[in-house]
Amino acid sequence: MNTSRQMALTLSLDQFPNAADVILPANCSSTFEARVRLTDAQDRPLFLQVRVAPVVSGAGAGGVGGAVRVTVYAPIWLVNKTGLPLVFRQEGYTIEAAGQDVEHEVKNCMGKRRDVPPKVDLFH
Repeated sequence: MNTSRQMALTLSLDQFPNAADVILPANCSSTFEARVRLTDAQDRPLFLQVRVAPVVSGAGAGGVGGAVRVTVYAPIWLVNKTGLPLVFRQEGYTIEAAGQDVEHEVKNCMGKRRDVPPKVDLFH
C-alpha cells in the first residue's frame, strides 16, 4: 500500500447497513485514533474506536514501511450468558443499544417466551 497518499478505509459490519469511513492521512508517521458511528437496521447508533498505526520496518526512509495496522474495537462489549432475555440500553437514551434483536433474545433464552424482556440500564 502506498502510504504517501491519503486513503479512505470503509468499515462495514453484518446487520449494520450503513458503512463508516476513516480517512488515513498521507505520510502517516504516528498513531492516531478516530471514533466512527455505524447504525443498525433500526437506525440505532454503534460507536467504535479505530486506531491506525504505521508498521515500522527496516526498509524505507525513516523506518516506515508501506503498511499500517488498523485496530477496531468497542469501548464496551456485553455478552449475555445469563440465560435470561436481556435487552440493554444506555442511561439517557430511550432506545435499546444497537445490534440487539429483541425477538432473537426472547426466542433463544431457554425456550421460554416472554412478551417484554427485562431491561438493564448502563451507566457510563
